[in-house]
Amino acid sequence: REWRADYEFWAHARIAREAGVSDGFIEALRVGDVTDYSGAPEHAEIVHTAAREMLQTGRLSDPTYAAALEALGKQGIVELVGIVGYYCLISLTLNVFEVETPDGTKPVSGA
Repeated sequence: REWRADYEFWAHARIAREAGVSDGFIEALRVGDVTDYSGAPEHAEIVHTAAREMLQTGRLSDPTYAAALEALGKQGIVELVGIVGYYCLISLTLNVFEVETPDGTKPVSGA
């Protein structure tokens, strides 16, 4: 979402729905206005907070790190950092090569 990679959002929204994530939560992510974590997977709030903080600052604040450590453990934080970095690479690649969704929608770029 942060990179506005339409294909990536389109693909993962489908997977999230199949896993039981609510349409309301997916839509809040899509428009970048998550204030309610009901209908979201366990630990979604700290994962979302930590991921956004990493993307915006390249770091985790002490309070966010402590909350992530409690919820995810140290190994979970390591995995989250890796996943965030990996999807930055994927999203950048998709955007540079203008990979479109199969149905032609532009769920996050809006262009």
